[in-house]
Amino acid sequence: MNLKVIKLGLSTFRSIIANNIYLKLGVDFTYPVHVYVQINSKCNSKCKMCKIWREDTNELPASIWIKALKEIRPHIGNLKVSFTGGEVLLKKDIFEMFEACNKENILFGMTTNGILLNKTNIERFLDLDPFNLNISLDTFDPDTYFNIRGVRSLEKVLANIDYLVEYRKKINSRVIINLKTMVCRENLHELDKIAEYARKKNFVGVTYQPLVKETRERETNDESEEMFNVDKKDLFYMIDKLIDMKRNGYDILNSEANIRRWPDYFDGTIVIDRTNPCLVPLRNLYIFPEGDVQLCDYIHTKVGNIAHENLRTILDSERTAKLKKELVCCKRSCVYCVQRTIKDYITLLLKF
Repeated sequence: MNLKVIKLGLSTFRSIIANNIYLKLGVDFTYPVHVYVQINSKCNSKCKMCKIWREDTNELPASIWIKALKEIRPHIGNLKVSFTGGEVLLKKDIFEMFEACNKENILFGMTTNGILLNKTNIERFLDLDPFNLNISLDTFDPDTYFNIRGVRSLEKVLANIDYLVEYRKKINSRVIINLKTMVCRENLHELDKIAEYARKKNFVGVTYQPLVKETRERETNDESEEMFNVDKKDLFYMIDKLIDMKRNGYDILNSEANIRRWPDYFDGTIVIDRTNPCLVPLRNLYIFPEGDVQLCDYIHTKVGNIAHENLRTILDSERTAKLKKELVCCKRSCVYCVQRTIKDYITLLLKF
């Protein structure tokens, strides 16, 4: 079994105990197990549904990010950092951060659109022993790819994936590779093909994410509104097919219940009743390109900024403690969260 998965599992188990102590006794031993770093807003895709590439934000140098991670690493144990963008590989000093994570024994991974996942970057990345790699892949049709992503790069992405598979095998890498697939009108008819492709490439699996109706700070742009207009008959057909594939061993990493909720989601119906405490502010941390630190990706209240504050001090501050209490009781319905069951996690653990 992958030793990194075991370490992350132990850290998560400790976090669960701390979370329960906090909820039952009010004593705070909680700490973030998973840090999501949006490293930039630059992107070489022009996705209709995304506003990030339209933004103009400043980027912090790698040295500030590395300093922040070092500030909390000794207090947490097995920390997992997920780098996102924009497009992560557009950041000129990103490999300095990858190298620092490797040196500091911090589990790390990234999400990429795959365009810059060329031979050189694949070899540099895998040679640093990353924990995981998420690749956004929504379609195998070049025209559909262009309609969604705004660029004609599908052939390059698929060729890059082929070399990734080859090099991973060559060096016997244990990197966990997962496909991230959006669900929308344009690609609804071929979602099953993505799962078949993931199995063929021996990836961990595929996570399906319905097109998010809300982006950070503002509603979805009009340009992508038509992408929500899925054909309900086709949607129900694909839901049944994906669940059947999941039951027959395909590694579809959404829970069945989550997939069954998609029709309500596209109808605009609230599909998750927030009755239990929200654990996200107790176990996750979100840091954005200019250094702002948040406890939730969708509640836009920052607790500090790593560009001019110590990250450990930020986490121990009164403002962070106050916001934790508020967010644990949050009743917001995060209808677009991907959910997994205990069975799904056990399946993942056994595969790792």
